[in-house]
Amino acid sequence: METHQLSKLQTGLIVTLLILIGANLRTALTAVPPLLSNISTTFNLPDWFLGSLTTIPLLCFAIVSPFVSRLVHRFGMLPLIAAALVVLGIGSFLRIYSFTALLLGTLLIGCSIAILNVLSPAVVAKYFPRKIGLMTSAYTLSMTIFSALAAGMSAPVSSVIKWQPTLQWLTIFPILTLIVMFINRQVQRHNPPKHLKRSSSPTHHTKSVWRQPLAWAMTIFMGLQSLLFYTILTWVPSIFVAHGMSQNTASSCWAYSNCPLCRWRI
Repeated sequence: METHQLSKLQTGLIVTLLILIGANLRTALTAVPPLLSNISTTFNLPDWFLGSLTTIPLLCFAIVSPFVSRLVHRFGMLPLIAAALVVLGIGSFLRIYSFTALLLGTLLIGCSIAILNVLSPAVVAKYFPRKIGLMTSAYTLSMTIFSALAAGMSAPVSSVIKWQPTLQWLTIFPILTLIVMFINRQVQRHNPPKHLKRSSSPTHHTKSVWRQPLAWAMTIFMGLQSLLFYTILTWVPSIFVAHGMSQNTASSCWAYSNCPLCRWRI
């Protein structure tokens, strides 16, 4: 992959971009479970259907992710990220209007986050080839903190402004990310980053990832941990409420258990 040497301003913009991309990766999903009872009441949904609000994005992750590399080759990495952010914003804004809009918005959110999941490490590898661990930790920490905040704040905020505006306000994250991308594009247009010279090395034939046992083992492992996480994500706040907690308290407890800083403190 081609890498770049960045100025201080460009480095700051890319780091900010990575942090904001991390903020977009889970907030649209983690804000929903504490509001399931509100959504169910508004649209008169059966309990069995509520789990699909987190199942649909998971299916999108599995279906869309293998095709992202082809889309990158055709459209480019940053334009594809921008398109995913636009779709994420549209899905977050539209899903509150009706049952059909809820399904369509959830589908759009799942597809867009699937693209961002795949391309976030690619951005790190392209712009920070010598700091992959540090930069990966930065956007992963951002993802975890903002997802915990979304889970913890959704119920208290919805008690003030209702659940529909609460979910719509999450469109601020893709909008801010798009603004930073636009600024970064203008800066790079006037001051293009220098290309790093790559030392020549003999090419090695690599097997397709579909034929590598380690790749399949990692896929199964990540799939199982995602299944566990999203199952807990969907139902734990509802279980708290069923055992006598208020909706706000359940939301706060769920956020506290998800915040990495809180886990470290414990």
